[in-house]
Amino acid sequence: MSRMGDWLRSWRPSDAVKAAIGQALPVVAPWVRYSILKPDFQAMVREGYQKNAAVFACISALTFAFPEPPVQVFETEHDDSPIIPNHPLRTLLRKPNPIMGEAELMAITMGYCALGGNAFWQKVRNKRGQVVEVYPYHAGNIRIVPGTDAWINGYQFNDGTGRWDDVDAADIVHFKWPLVDPTQPWQAQPPLLAAAAEVDSDTEATVYLMSLLKNDAVPRTVLKVAADRNLSEEEVRRMKAQWKERYGGKNKGEVAILEGGTTVDRLGLDMQQLAFDALHRMPETRIAAAFRVPAIVAGLNSGLENSTYSNYGQARTAMTEDTLIPLWRVVSSEIAADLLPEMRGPLGDCRFDLKRVRALQENVDNQWRRVTNGWNSGLLKKNEARRALGYPDDPTGDIFKTTGRELLAAPTTAQPTEGMTP
Repeated sequence: MSRMGDWLRSWRPSDAVKAAIGQALPVVAPWVRYSILKPDFQAMVREGYQKNAAVFACISALTFAFPEPPVQVFETEHDDSPIIPNHPLRTLLRKPNPIMGEAELMAITMGYCALGGNAFWQKVRNKRGQVVEVYPYHAGNIRIVPGTDAWINGYQFNDGTGRWDDVDAADIVHFKWPLVDPTQPWQAQPPLLAAAAEVDSDTEATVYLMSLLKNDAVPRTVLKVAADRNLSEEEVRRMKAQWKERYGGKNKGEVAILEGGTTVDRLGLDMQQLAFDALHRMPETRIAAAFRVPAIVAGLNSGLENSTYSNYGQARTAMTEDTLIPLWRVVSSEIAADLLPEMRGPLGDCRFDLKRVRALQENVDNQWRRVTNGWNSGLLKKNEARRALGYPDDPTGDIFKTTGRELLAAPTTAQPTEGMTP
């Protein structure tokens, strides 16, 4: 492992590799070209997240939405399976370490994934080897050591001192953005790298406007005199002083009376001619697409131009179904594989509780209506309906029903009423 680590640290791209990348990315900023050769988490944070409002907005949208549903342990893998109450995994995630709770842990994890492609939890064990705490880390703290088969051979941890120490792979939970790097399949492809050129373009447009507004040397007012008049420097100073005195400050807006063929021209920047919004619109759209976040949800101008409350809600639902649900599945599958077996409780199945997601509430309401109709019409037994809604079985629930009220009644030990079974 140490030899492999030494090889990785000493590797440098060949001239042919550099030339190929240079031809493919002729206009990309230097930090991006470097990041592609050797992904640099700190560079992506510095040049992307901290300097570009569109990237910040997209990652914020993901990190704010991701912690909404809690992770639960269900009895089986079926969607209608009941939750196992008071599972040890819930106890751990509710307070994963002394300095953060579950929502913060999940938000940080998703932020690291969206920005660097990879996020990690390090397990902390007690003297009996039981996992009692987990801490989130990013790709700048933990790096992957690939094996000879191009898959993961281990991990190394850097506590900030610059020293990389080997870490037991059993003590790491590795989360990846769903798209892998084809050239390095042991790690994920950060969305930021795919949108690197757009990020650079959007940032440069912002910097240009700031520079233009701060440093342009265009005077607002020009006094033109007749061609046959040759003004001395003293006369120029006097005309300027008179103009400021008569039409500046509290006298702004007064009617100007000019003598001797003098005319006035107004100069300045025309924001419409600059078309600054258009400069941002295309990069913003592509940045949002790379992160799979609708521009309207991220609050970007490209998405807010024709926004309404209705299409905003539709966009949130679309992001939940198309982006967040796949991410929840990826994260929960890693927790189920690497953490759940160590909790010394019922194994079950680990999933985010999607019934707690507000953007999906309409789907939940529709499910309630379908299940209730199925129960009332005699198509579903009581326990079938309860399981479909996430409730545990009633010991006497293997019955059909013709009224709707009993569906939500508390489980009872009473015998089924004669004539209720078909």
